[in-house]
Formats: sequence, C-alpha cells, structure tokens
Amino acid sequence: MKLPIEKSPVYHILVQKRLRRERRTRKRLHDQLEIEAKRRAQLEDALRAAGAPEQISIINVTMAQVAYRGKIGYFYIPDR
Repeated sequence: MKLPIEKSPVYHILVQKRLRRERRTRKRLHDQLEIEAKRRAQLEDALRAAGAPEQISIINVTMAQVAYRGKIGYFYIPDR
C-alpha cells in the first residue's frame, strides 16, 4: 500500500527544509532592512546637522519615487 505524497517522510523532510530556508531568508532580509534604516537615519541626522533640511525632503521624495517605480517593473532616476 502506497502512502499519499503528503504523508511520506521524505515529503515532510523537504517541507521542513523549505520552511527553514524561507525563515533564514526572511531573517537575512530583516537584518538588511535594519542596517539600511540605521544608515538612512545617520544620513538624515548628518544632513540636519549640516543645515540642509530641504535636502532630506528631496531625498525622501526621490527614494519614494524610485521604490514605487521599482515595484512596477522599471527603474526611474528623476531629473534635476
């Protein structure tokens, strides 16, 4: 008598490996996001200290545009 594929021990092992791999990937992406957020905060603090608060808003708008356009499949570099 053959077991259904979902009940086989090999299937269970493969699923566990996939879940572990996804968890590692999720953790790596989370760590990268934290590092990027820290870098961005440091950059904003440095710009504020240098007396360039208008540059912060320009950078924020530009980054939002790039992120949005990256989600829809093409990269956009705004004109200056």
